[in-house]
Amino acid sequence: TAAVPALLIVLSPALAQAAFMAATTSTASLGTYAIPAPATASWTHNCSTNGRSYTLNLTSYGHVSKAGSYLVIITAPDGTTSNPQIITSDSLTLTQSSARRGTFTFTIQALVGTWTGAAFTGSDTC
Repeated sequence: TAAVPALLIVLSPALAQAAFMAATTSTASLGTYAIPAPATASWTHNCSTNGRSYTLNLTSYGHVSKAGSYLVIITAPDGTTSNPQIITSDSLTLTQSSARRGTFTFTIQALVGTWTGAAFTGSDTC
């Protein structure tokens, strides 16, 4: 008779563990959000007299759903870029110099959390 309680004590951990082991399955649902480029932008620009300095006056741009801020960068004809500007307002004035004349391009990208969206690209020739 003492063997029965001893057997229960020895088997108790296995019985308890068996009570908590069960196989279940579930499906994972993953969503994606492709961050679009701003659809539009309005701006003016100024060129220096020698055409090697460009000032962008961004006055508005299309807002992107879920974006909290926007990244603006100018690329000069010689390949140099402005310091990236993160903005939350509709306007920005930004200047970039170049070693040569030519086409200056700028991009506006929506920022959603730590993700960067597709770029709206504008350009002007100085």
